Amino acid sequence: MPTESVGPSSALTTLVETGQFQAALTAYHALPSGTSCSPEATLSVAIAAARLARWPLARKLAGSALRGFTRRADDDGAMRAANLLGADAIETGRLQRATRWFTRAHHLAERLNDRLMMARTGNNLASVALLLGRAAAARQRYHEALLAYEQLGDRRGAAETYHNLAVVSREEGRMSQARDASDHAVRHALNVGEPGLLALTMTGRAETAVLLGDHALARHELDRATAYATAAHDPIGLAEIDRVHALSLWTIGEFQKSLDAAERAVDTARTLGSALLLGESAALAARALERMGQPQAAASRWHEAQHQFARLGARSYLKRLPPAYQHPPH
Repeated sequence: MPTESVGPSSALTTLVETGQFQAALTAYHALPSGTSCSPEATLSVAIAAARLARWPLARKLAGSALRGFTRRADDDGAMRAANLLGADAIETGRLQRATRWFTRAHHLAERLNDRLMMARTGNNLASVALLLGRAAAARQRYHEALLAYEQLGDRRGAAETYHNLAVVSREEGRMSQARDASDHAVRHALNVGEPGLLALTMTGRAETAVLLGDHALARHELDRATAYATAAHDPIGLAEIDRVHALSLWTIGEFQKSLDAAERAVDTARTLGSALLLGESAALAARALERMGQPQAAASRWHEAQHQFARLGARSYLKRLPPAYQHPPH
């Protein structure tokens, strides 16, 4: 029988805790055959895989960790594994499954009186609500999570939640609030200092700047975000930067360049199985193609966006499409 190796388990956990996600995956794959990791280490590697958008691996490892935690009646571990499985489900376009996992994790957090995980799972349930078109409910949950993060002094959680509040505000057309939330997100991320988080929040601030017409700030933030996402080996982060670049270029009439950036994001999203990113990027490509006088190619991309948003159940995103594509395809 394989024996649990405390050394590798500890080393893997340390790599993830210090933000060395690629190194953690490399070390995991280099383990000798027959080496068994603890559920904690397995979950840590699953987190690293998720941060690098390796969702099939993240899902497999999180499921393995959940089974290990369940066997020993470890509610804390099961809660964290369920939350990660929810993140996988929302990223890969399965909102009902995401809701079940996040709800399970939230109930475990309430049972354990774990305020930090209650905030995290509440934040995640808010993101599901936003995709389903329930912006007001999402905003309320985000504010509840933010209050908990600020009381607990969790700057990472605060940065992520301010970033999400900026998304809601942009969705509702509250651009002054979006700008303030984006600024707060970057400020907290700078205090945390994690490259992936910095890339996320700076990309969000760039998107807000584009919609406010401040293209100089948008370019500055996208350049910074690119450096951080590259340092973090974050392919999804880089694809999101391409998407926002495409939006910025479209708004100033650079339609071919916009199409090129959108298609790069489409390719990455398709490879990594990111449904929302694929839908948003395909819609941007369609808009560029329309302006370039290519209606048939544009229709193909509109259909792709429609398919991805419908697969997600993302009603708010379907409503952004042209009238012919605002309902799930038959």
